[in-house]
Amino acid sequence: MTGHQWLAFTTNLGSVILLVGMVWWLTPLYGITGAALGLALATSLANLVRLVLVRRVIGVNPMSVPMVKSLAAGVVSAVVAWGMTRILGISGKEGLHFLLPVLAAVSVLVLAVYVGVIRLLGLEESDREAARVVRKRLRGR
Repeated sequence: MTGHQWLAFTTNLGSVILLVGMVWWLTPLYGITGAALGLALATSLANLVRLVLVRRVIGVNPMSVPMVKSLAAGVVSAVVAWGMTRILGISGKEGLHFLLPVLAAVSVLVLAVYVGVIRLLGLEESDREAARVVRKRLRGR
């Protein structure tokens, strides 16, 4: 939309190449955990590159207080998720009959940590409005 389609295309292409390479490299070493780690690392790096490009090419600072709060909550949640996998001894090579219930429970914990950190840092008005809409829709059903 800003006349930089070629730059967006090359960024996306590099992201896909990085993703395939990371998943190809990490999956044999760490199983499904390696695939997830490859996806997370490739996505994080691609988003960081896009953040820098938006700042340098368009001249817009995309960082805001709500974004930093979300980033902080994501980092804390990721550390909790990593810690839980270490505590539970999950390597990613276990069978799905074991992994699915454990990962579901860990996911609920991580989501609770994320929401808790966001609430601790303070909700923005747009977050409050979104929560009101979700509550209203859930009550209506």
